[in-house]
This record gives sequence, structure tokens and C-alpha cells, in this order.
Amino acid sequence: MKLSLDFSSSPAISAWVAKQADAQAAVLAVVEAYVQANDNPVGDATAALKQKVLELPHDLRFEISQVIGPVVWNRLDRADRVKFGKYVKANPADFGIEYIERSPSNHSIYKRIAKQ
Repeated sequence: MKLSLDFSSSPAISAWVAKQADAQAAVLAVVEAYVQANDNPVGDATAALKQKVLELPHDLRFEISQVIGPVVWNRLDRADRVKFGKYVKANPADFGIEYIERSPSNHSIYKRIAKQ
């Protein structure tokens, strides 16, 4: 994808860009590093599950995707969904839930547990 941007920058950024051998590549590298550091779908899913589980009635059976919602769930690629699911299953107490069983579609079913 080709992207052209035209914006005003601070004097410090302008000076930094002027020092770069390939300004376009340097700016792209900085933007990519920022996105990698700040775009964390698994972290977002973890935070969403921890928050939204608190809103559920105790003993309600659910799949993770139902609780965190389609916006957060769809940001996870298949590998991240599997990794996140394994993490939740291995650490259910971190989320205030317990594993119940596998659904007919082979998804994990959980329920919220009462705090002790």
C-alpha cells in the first residue's frame, strides 16, 4: 500500500528527518515500531475479558468470544485466538472464571465464579 502524508512537524522532528539518509524509510521504521509496541490484540482481549466477566451473572455459561465481543475478537488472528484461549484455560482464576467443558463446536465453555 502506498501512502503519502503531508503534515507540519515540530522543529525537533524536522531536524531528525533532515539527518536521515532515507527520510521515508526512517519515518516508516519509527511508525512500524510504534504500531508494534502499541497494537496488542491479545492484551486488549485480556483486558476486555477481565472487565466484562465482572458484569456477568454468576454461573452463566459462555464462550470467550461471546463475552469480549466481535470487535475485540476479530482483531485476533487464528494463532492469537489459540494462544489466548490456552492462556485463559491455564489461568482461569486470573479472570474469575472456571472451565466447564467443550462445546459441540470444540470451543471452551466457562462460567463466572463467585469471589471467595
